[in-house]
Amino acid sequence: MKVTVQFFDGRALSGSVPPRVTCTVVEAQPNAKGLTATPQ
Repeated sequence: MKVTVQFFDGRALSGSVPPRVTCTVVEAQPNAKGLTATPQ
């Protein structure tokens, strides 16, 4: 994943990340299994 951060005088001014990222959940509490989240 490519992340771009612009700095000025050692401070971050802005940043950008890809518009879409695919993530994989590798561990979750048993009561969270099967729950889904919808982007808003």
